[in-house]
Amino acid sequence: MKEDTKWMENEANVFAVCLLIPEKLIMEDLKKGFDLGDDKTMRDLCKKYDVPLNALAFRISLLNLKK
Repeated sequence: MKEDTKWMENEANVFAVCLLIPEKLIMEDLKKGFDLGDDKTMRDLCKKYDVPLNALAFRISLLNLKK
């Protein structure tokens, strides 16, 4: 892929996960105390938002959560 179009793909990916997994909703879920290291939790969240695991993990990484 050309370097000049790589940024467009990245922007599209960010837009897509933010659209599919709105910050307000995922933050509400995370405040419920979900254990993101638990496979069942992650599968449940993927099912809720109808997204693959890599999209969910990417969206969570964009939140810049402090440990």
